[in-house]
Amino acid sequence: MSKIPEERIQLLNLCPENPKGKYILYWMDASVRQKNNSALEYAIELGIEHKKGVIVLYCLHTKGRLSSRRRARFALESLRELEKTLAARGIQLAVVYGTAQELVPSFCVSACALVMDCAYLREDRIVRNEIARNVSCTCIQVEDNVVVPVETASSHADYSAKSFRPKLAANLNRFLTLPDRNVPPVSTLNVNLMKLDLSDFDRIENQLTFPYDVATAIDFPGGETMADQRWRRFLKYGLARYDQRRNPAASVTSALGPYLSFGCISPVEILIRLREILKDDYLISCTDEQRELLPLNIAAFEDEILTRRELAVNFVWFTPQYDTFEGLPRWAQKTLELRSADDREYIFSFSEMKNGKTCDCYWNLTQLELVKNGWLPPHTRMYWGKQPLLWTREPAEAFRYALRLNNIYQLDGLSPGGFAGVSWCYGLHDFPFHARPVWGYIRPMTRHPKLPMDDPDCLSINQID
Repeated sequence: MSKIPEERIQLLNLCPENPKGKYILYWMDASVRQKNNSALEYAIELGIEHKKGVIVLYCLHTKGRLSSRRRARFALESLRELEKTLAARGIQLAVVYGTAQELVPSFCVSACALVMDCAYLREDRIVRNEIARNVSCTCIQVEDNVVVPVETASSHADYSAKSFRPKLAANLNRFLTLPDRNVPPVSTLNVNLMKLDLSDFDRIENQLTFPYDVATAIDFPGGETMADQRWRRFLKYGLARYDQRRNPAASVTSALGPYLSFGCISPVEILIRLREILKDDYLISCTDEQRELLPLNIAAFEDEILTRRELAVNFVWFTPQYDTFEGLPRWAQKTLELRSADDREYIFSFSEMKNGKTCDCYWNLTQLELVKNGWLPPHTRMYWGKQPLLWTREPAEAFRYALRLNNIYQLDGLSPGGFAGVSWCYGLHDFPFHARPVWGYIRPMTRHPKLPMDDPDCLSINQID
């Protein structure tokens, strides 16, 4: 009997399984990993039931998440590692140029059943429903990139973490289970498939046309191994000092955002390990004083990896306008619109912001760091995302600029966390503060007023009010 909770499994069409099918097809999209991947393990379980092998299909195209060379390279690095680990289990990975709408139905002609993982953005949901309508075999979706399935956690968009947290807690224990690891009864490594040779990334990328030709982020190589290394390093050196996370210079954040965004590591695995850490906290490098604070730091990180991350999924799932100014809470829209008449000392174009040419040298350095590395520490990202409000005439324009910069340069852009994170800068999942010019009731984040705007030497990264 499968250990995968039934709430994670959803039948997307009424087609029967194809008894003449040669394999079980798993269209991999949101979960680029083989370890603790419930969608993969469910496909293997079907293979065992029907005495079939499993083929994993990944569709390589530049619509959506892979719209930049940066994110495409991250995906390719993850896939090259995955090809080897899947082969060790007798599973062939086929990475093919083209969209899922084009490729999945053609692969399903010879498939007994189709399994897919779950994604939450509007376009991803449309694609999955379209595929389910157009294939002639049974189509099953397995939701494994959240701890609690989105519709189990809540039936509507939640206003805040305060209202969402108890809903997760009420459902949590039964979802803190990892799937069994099995091997298909039949190997598919000898099945002849047209697929890409993953040994030459440059050649593959040269066949793609990227809307945003952003350089690769060398400090964030893709793959399960790198995700696991970052996670283990955080456990050893960062977790005990997590209370210092608002100071990016302390380097205590996990930096797992890109890996979670691409599904290179399971959030369920993270949460289980986090709850076991006190049993073997000798693995953590910290002082006695830090060890005393460890339970509080574990709770704080759990709240980020569980509540905040899954609240972002809740937001994009239940808010059709999640990528627009109109998707913000009404109070936030209203206060910003009322303050749009306030004077702005400076107005900057999108191009000036993109190139780090504003009046704020701290913001400029932050933007240039993002362009180079594809990631910002969370507290710095909050400051970075809010500042365009000071430099645009209309708040909706500021929101568009911040979201566009996020989606172009952040490795975890075009993800639920990216959309919710930018929206948080403009009032989402927050509450009104004291009114200020330009900001209205939105939570402000400003640099210390005594800091000169044009002196980089004074800019300690933690000097943000």
